[in-house]
Amino acid sequence: MVKSMIDLDKHRSALSEFWQADPFPHAQIDNFWSEDFCAELLTQIPTPESDLWNGYYHNAIEYKKTLNIWDKFDTVIYQAFTELCSRRFTDYLSSELGIPGLEPDYGLHGGGLHYYPPGGKLNPHIDYSHHPKLGNRRKVNILIYLNQDWQTDHGGQLGMWAKSQAESYQRPDKLIDPVYNSCVIFENSTHSYHGLASESTQGRYSMALYYLIADDSEQKNTKANFLPTSDQKDDVHIHDLIKPRKTERITTREK
Repeated sequence: MVKSMIDLDKHRSALSEFWQADPFPHAQIDNFWSEDFCAELLTQIPTPESDLWNGYYHNAIEYKKTLNIWDKFDTVIYQAFTELCSRRFTDYLSSELGIPGLEPDYGLHGGGLHYYPPGGKLNPHIDYSHHPKLGNRRKVNILIYLNQDWQTDHGGQLGMWAKSQAESYQRPDKLIDPVYNSCVIFENSTHSYHGLASESTQGRYSMALYYLIADDSEQKNTKANFLPTSDQKDDVHIHDLIKPRKTERITTREK
């Protein structure tokens, strides 16, 4: 493996503010990977036209491609996800966030590499509460962006909404630019509404991994719950699209 991927000590100060952040607990970290490692990582990201992508979403609430099959990852990408799943990094998150018992989702369900083409979409939503195969609660999300020379006017910001703001179709409470080698870590809950605040004019790449905890609660949601955007709120077709998304993914074979 590359000898230095993440300087954990450097990121402690950002994580110390996790529980105080609004509109829901989160932390932003700049320069997440070491400079040399991230540069290598970038060279192995599949092109938009690559046949490696195994998930395709092209509808009015989601427009993206995903890759979460380990065997399709090139060497450095494989190393990166291995590090995020490692005992070293997982125990570090557990300790710094004060969440005992965190375990990575090795299967990358809903995670892996994500690519949003120009015009990509991801409506405001809350993620599934419980893993559909393991039954454990999804507690922490980590997103790492791999977009060089990203500018705010490219759009495609990560939007974060307070529950009341999202459910009343308001603008996000917070916007985060998906700039190169930046990371966002946030608590997954019934209040953590997030998505793309606007369509981007450029292709947008990210890595995603989720961490779980043991949980015996009976209320379980194994799919994401989406909301219309403000300009979709009166569109009956959008509401009809969102209803089945609560129980199944809306995928397409279109590449």
